[in-house]
Amino acid sequence: MIGEVHCHTNLSLPSWAHRNLVTPKEMVDHAINLGLDFLAITDHDNQDAFPKINYYARQNGLLLLPAIEVTAKNSPMPNKRPHILAYGVPDKIHSRKSIAETIEKIHEQGGIAVAAHPFGIKFSKATYIGAESLLKNDFDGIEVYNSYEDDKANHQAYDIAQQKKCLMFAGSDAHSKDHVGL
Repeated sequence: MIGEVHCHTNLSLPSWAHRNLVTPKEMVDHAINLGLDFLAITDHDNQDAFPKINYYARQNGLLLLPAIEVTAKNSPMPNKRPHILAYGVPDKIHSRKSIAETIEKIHEQGGIAVAAHPFGIKFSKATYIGAESLLKNDFDGIEVYNSYEDDKANHQAYDIAQQKKCLMFAGSDAHSKDHVGL
């Protein structure tokens, strides 16, 4: 199976920062046109896309995974807000909780907690998690490849994932449909 596990639509919050993104339907149509088998729309701090487009996706042969990119707090770097991808959660995970609390809420719903772009070197400096937080928190997986990040950041994430023996994820972090699958 081939899919995309990290992409955003115009429903990502805050909406003013994402005004040029495509609609959930446009994202699903694009995934179908690419021949993907599954898609996880990981909008920031909400999963409004899933109930709106899930039936349409299934009718067109695309498995849509319930997912969200949750903004946590307490990065080891000042004024940074780590992002945690939550897969398989039926209900909203509230943002601005500690990393540990966010992971706990994801696990309470039977979901999988994945550290998104944990080293945030290139484009995601505001979402830095870092090695110490990756090692001490109960992440199920780590995004070891993010197409927006540089090789150094991706390699650091890969090394920690191997050390922790946790699931490894790769996502485009697409903020446009043309970036899906990279």
